[in-house]
Amino acid sequence: MGGTNGKGSVIAILDGILRAAGYVVGRFTSPELDSPRDRIVVDGDWITEPELANIAALLLPELETTDDPPSAFEAWTAIAFEHFRRANVDVGLLEVGLGGRFDATNVVQPMVSVITNVTLDHTAILGNTIERIAWEKAGIVKPAGVIVVGGLDPAARRVIEQECERLEAHLIEGLEIEATIERRSLSGTEYKLMRTGFPERLRLPLISQVQGENLAVALRVIEELRKQGIRISEDAVSTGVSQTAWPGRLEVVEQDPVVLLDGAHNEAAAHALAHDVERLFPDPACRRLVLGVLSDKDVPTMIEVLAGSFETASVCRSQSPRAMDPAALADLLREHSVSVTVYDSVSEALCGTLQEAQAAGVIVVAGSLTVVAEARRWTREGYGNAG
Repeated sequence: MGGTNGKGSVIAILDGILRAAGYVVGRFTSPELDSPRDRIVVDGDWITEPELANIAALLLPELETTDDPPSAFEAWTAIAFEHFRRANVDVGLLEVGLGGRFDATNVVQPMVSVITNVTLDHTAILGNTIERIAWEKAGIVKPAGVIVVGGLDPAARRVIEQECERLEAHLIEGLEIEATIERRSLSGTEYKLMRTGFPERLRLPLISQVQGENLAVALRVIEELRKQGIRISEDAVSTGVSQTAWPGRLEVVEQDPVVLLDGAHNEAAAHALAHDVERLFPDPACRRLVLGVLSDKDVPTMIEVLAGSFETASVCRSQSPRAMDPAALADLLREHSVSVTVYDSVSEALCGTLQEAQAAGVIVVAGSLTVVAEARRWTREGYGNAG
């Protein structure tokens, strides 16, 4: 599963559907949100600490004696594969860590590959053009394989189509399935479908508008899996989609005032977040942004996108060593006439913003998953002590 945004959401939807169909499903995603163990999941359960320690101990002699030590991500990938083997999973859902072509997960021979989209991100590693990044992501295409794609920039599409032609792979349009929003609230989205083999209506607990595209891509994957002998009923699709959970992606964690968490960390994700917030909360005066970003991101572009949707913001830094200085972040926001308060930590920013927010308002926490992770922990453990 490759792509700039949406990979995890597509995996979460597929996980729910395949489990509802009766399969033992392994899921490997990154980065973690609540714990490093949440990267490796079988049938909804994180890998346990004893199992993680046991497999790590098994790998340790290889790690210590090799002349080419693996990266941390490569070690995590090996642990996930061994855990899946021990759990005897029927289906494994793998998210590319970075790029795709040279990613540790790319050693597998998948039934179906997916590229959700291609936008600028991780440019220091993957390259600073859409074409170069698309080439990296197209590396997951296999000879004579099946690749489902989401909405692609024309330049990215050309690169991926060329790779498919070279490898005689079959490119499938994920967005051929049209999922039309009928109703949307803070508890979920109801979609109408016109596609043989699927229910006419589906309810997805994820509320961002972009999840309609992720749902369509996931359903196209289901069609391809069915062709390869995986039995998945309409009831399994309906049940699995309705039980989908993917924390930190426009997630509602409080209601009074509303607190939304979204790991938007690049330009495309920032546009999606701004679009959702403006439509869910039309009054700009009620919106407050809590923002913390990593310094290796395209911060000025993200700020330019988000500043149009918020009049006030609280800036902070997560505990990540890559976190950007909040004072510098505040300066960028003020250039766009946003009123800013500077805090040194996520918890301080949330506490201060909650004291100022009106009950009818919304607090949007965004900028990176490291900020969202700390905000989730604080709302669970410290919200009652705010103020």
